[in-house]
Amino acid sequence: MKLDKIQGLFGAFGLALLLVACQPIASIHQPTASKSQAGQRVQCPSPRPQMCTRQYDPVCAVTSDGLRSTQGNACSACSNAAIVAYIAGECVSAD
Repeated sequence: MKLDKIQGLFGAFGLALLLVACQPIASIHQPTASKSQAGQRVQCPSPRPQMCTRQYDPVCAVTSDGLRSTQGNACSACSNAAIVAYIAGECVSAD
């Protein structure tokens, strides 16, 4: 009889743990402050990133001379010391 109660408690605890574990984590679904809005210029952080992921999320990188070039993502753009800022999205030609 006592074993049945212990098994019932463990079963209830396991079910509760399973339900809690399946809930989404709010911080993962919130946009990060470092993400730029369309057209908004974002300064590269200091210190510069040393390692970046290789996902393609293009940005328009801006050098201190004002030259622009499309880079694969913000991290890879800012890892280049010549880049001072970036704008979300590919660079638009001035044609």
